[in-house]
Amino acid sequence: MVEQKRESSTININTSIIEYIVFSSLLLLIYLSSLYNYLLFHTIAELSAIIISVGIFVVGWNSKQYLKTSFFLIIGVSFLFIGIIDLIHTMAYAGMNIFIGFTSNLPTSLWIVARYWQAISFLLALILFKKKINLYYLVVLNSVFLIILLVVIFTGMFPVCYIEEIQRLTPFKIISEYIIDAIFFISLIWMYMRRNEFNRRVFYFIIISIISMIISEISFTFYTSVFGFFNLIGHIFKIIAFYHIYKAIIKTGIKEPYDLLFRKLKLSEEELKIKAERLDDMARFPLEDPNPVLRVNRTHIMSANEASQNILNIEEGSLIPKILQHHIDDCFDYSKNEEAEINIGDKTYTFFFIVNENRGYISIFGLNITERIKAKQRLERFVSTVSHELRNPISVLVTSTEFLNSHSSELTEDIIQKLKEGMTKNIYLLKNLVDDILMLSRVDERKVTLEWEEVKPFDIIQEILFLMEPIGKQKNVTFKVNIDPNLSLWSDSKRLDQIFRIFIDNAIKYSARDSKVIIKALDFYRGYLNKQNIDGVLFTFDDNGIGIAKEDIPHLFKRFFRSDKVSDIPGTGLGLSIAKELIELHGGSVEVQSQLMKGTKFSVFLPRIKRYK
Repeated sequence: MVEQKRESSTININTSIIEYIVFSSLLLLIYLSSLYNYLLFHTIAELSAIIISVGIFVVGWNSKQYLKTSFFLIIGVSFLFIGIIDLIHTMAYAGMNIFIGFTSNLPTSLWIVARYWQAISFLLALILFKKKINLYYLVVLNSVFLIILLVVIFTGMFPVCYIEEIQRLTPFKIISEYIIDAIFFISLIWMYMRRNEFNRRVFYFIIISIISMIISEISFTFYTSVFGFFNLIGHIFKIIAFYHIYKAIIKTGIKEPYDLLFRKLKLSEEELKIKAERLDDMARFPLEDPNPVLRVNRTHIMSANEASQNILNIEEGSLIPKILQHHIDDCFDYSKNEEAEINIGDKTYTFFFIVNENRGYISIFGLNITERIKAKQRLERFVSTVSHELRNPISVLVTSTEFLNSHSSELTEDIIQKLKEGMTKNIYLLKNLVDDILMLSRVDERKVTLEWEEVKPFDIIQEILFLMEPIGKQKNVTFKVNIDPNLSLWSDSKRLDQIFRIFIDNAIKYSARDSKVIIKALDFYRGYLNKQNIDGVLFTFDDNGIGIAKEDIPHLFKRFFRSDKVSDIPGTGLGLSIAKELIELHGGSVEVQSQLMKGTKFSVFLPRIKRYK
C-alpha cells in the first residue's frame, strides 16, 4: 500500500514537471509572437484567458450541487461575464478595426472593468464562503451589471483611462490598478485565513494566481503605449494567473474528480462519527447526571438515574413519591409543563416537569439549588448589614453637618471640635467598609500583587496596638505581646498589617470589659498548619471574649457570614474572609479554636521563605 502511494506520488510529480515544461514552452512561443506581430500576441493571450474563463464557469456551474461552499459558484459565474468583457476588449483592441470610431481608451476601459470584476469576485467569494447563494439572482445580478457597464463605457460616460493623443494613462486608470491590487491583496490574506478549507494544491494554485494578477496590474500602471513592454509583461502574468486558475479549478475539479469525491466522503464520514459520539454521550448523559433525572407515568416510575434513586429513595417500577405526585397530577390534568421548588432533607431542588402527551409520560429534571439559595441568603444578609453599617455613619455625618450649619454661631470651639472628630471617625468607617469590598473584588480578579520584603512582625503589631489603643481603652482591654523583637520573615508589610489588624480588631470587638488579649509568635513551627514542613512562624491571637458557637465555626471564614449571636455588634462579615485570602496569598494557613462564652484563639502560620519582587 505504501509502495503504491509512493509510486502514485512520483507519477504526479513527473506529470506536473512535464506540464510546466509544456506551459513554459507555450509561453515562450506566445512571447515570440509579440516580436512578429504584437496584435497576434495580444489576441492569443486574451483568447487563452477567455477559454479558461468559460471553463471556470462550466466547473463552477456543474459542481454546485456537490460543493458545500459558494466559492467556486461565485467565481464560476463571475468568470463567465469576465470572459465576455475580455472578448469585447480583444475585439476593441487597437488594430482589430472592429469598433470603428473608438480610440485605445475603449479597450483600456474594458480592461479596467474586467479586472475590477475579477478582484471583487474573489473577495466576495471568500466573504460569502459558507453563505447559501441563490444561483438565479447571482446570474441576473451579473447580467444587469454587465449591461449597465457596457452602456456606460460605449456612451462615453465611463472615466477616461487612456489619452490617445499623448499616449499616456490617466490618473483614474493608474489609481484603479492600485485599488485592484489592494483588493487582490486582501483576498490573498483572506485565502490564507481559510487555507484549511481548501485542498492544499488548490490553495497554492489560487495563491500563485492572485500574486500573478497583482504583478500584472502593477505592470499596467507603467505602460504608455498599448503595444509597449509593460503592456506585454502585464499580459504574460495574466496568462500565468489564468493558467493557475485552470490548474486549481478545471484540472482539480474535472481531471481529478475522485479526489474531491473521496475528500467529501471522508469529511462526511468524520462528521457522522462525531455525531454518533455526541448521540452516545447524550444517551449516557441522564444516567451520569449528578442531579435527578427520571421519567414517570401517572402512577409509577418508568426510568430513573442513580442520583434520583438515591435522593428520592425510589427505583424503576416503584410508585411515585408523594412529594412529586400532586405536581405530576397537575401536569397530566392540565397538559402543562411545570416548575417547582422542593425541599428534600436539608437540600433544596428545582424540578422541571416536561409533559409528553403523545407518549403518556412526563420527563422530570431536578437541579440542586441549595448552594444558590444559601448564597442568595448570604447576599441578602450582607446587603442588609452593609446598609445598616452605612446608615449609621452616614446618619451621623448628615446630622452633624446639619447641626453645624444651623447652629454654628451658638457652638463653642470644643463642641465644634468634637463634632469634627465624630465626622472624621465616621468617614473612616465608611472608607474601611468600601476598602473591604474592593479588596475582595481585587482578590477575586487576581489583581492583588504582593510586594515582598523582610519585615519584623513585632514592630507591625506594636504600631497597630498604638493606633487602636483608644478603642481598647473604651472596654479596658489589655494586650500581652510575646514576640521576639528581632523575629523577621518575608512578607508584604502592608498586607501583613491588614491581617494582624483584622484579628486584633476582632479580639477587641468581641471581648468583654476588663479582659486580656494574648498575642504570641512561635518560631520554627512544625505543626499541622505547616503542611509543607517549611521554615515559618505561627502567630496566635488568644482572647477570653464571647467565643463562637460550634455550628458557626465551619462558616466563619465565608464571605458575608455573621453569626446571629453577634448581630448587635458592628461588622460586615468580610474581615476574616479577607484575612484568610491574604494569608493564603502568602502561602500560609489559618485555624480557629473557640468555646462559647470562654474565648477564641486564632492561629496563623506564615512561611519565612525569601520571595522576590
